[in-house]
Amino acid sequence: MNIKFLNIALASFVLFSSSMANAGILNVGDIVSDASGENWQYVGFYDMASGPLYYDENGDGVEDDPATIYTGISAAEANFGMLGTNESYAISTLETIVNHEAWYDVFQSFYDTRSEDYFVDIDSDGLYASAGDASAWVQDKAEFGENQINYVFKTVNVPEPSSIAIFSLALLAFGRRYLKK
Repeated sequence: MNIKFLNIALASFVLFSSSMANAGILNVGDIVSDASGENWQYVGFYDMASGPLYYDENGDGVEDDPATIYTGISAAEANFGMLGTNESYAISTLETIVNHEAWYDVFQSFYDTRSEDYFVDIDSDGLYASAGDASAWVQDKAEFGENQINYVFKTVNVPEPSSIAIFSLALLAFGRRYLKK
């Protein structure tokens, strides 16, 4: 009877721990996968419209300094800092899977989702000031709070769920052996 209880408890642990990754609202540190199965650790998020004002980056009220152009990745670096040499950011417009897309505002045009590293700088000046320039972090057409949210993830090395399962089975075998003695 005790062995059956131990088996059920360990099997429940294995199933629970391997299915927690993509459940519900994200918390910092949660692990989420992309379409290729690569795991990413959740860092936080930023609203596309929370960036600098498109015509006044330094916020002094004078319309003399257009905002810098940001890709989804460079906006993550501006918001969360640079990563180490073997690390990288990934951006997603979804919470449940890393889709490698970000929200962008396009100067004098529209806002929409594009690839996380999408970069358009019509005049090659690095500034969000020409029709067609695109930035993933700027106050322009989209209003702050309209939910143009870019979720930020970083690379992570975690054991595969199968590794956890193998470890749990080994514990089960040792537990069984112990109880038989």
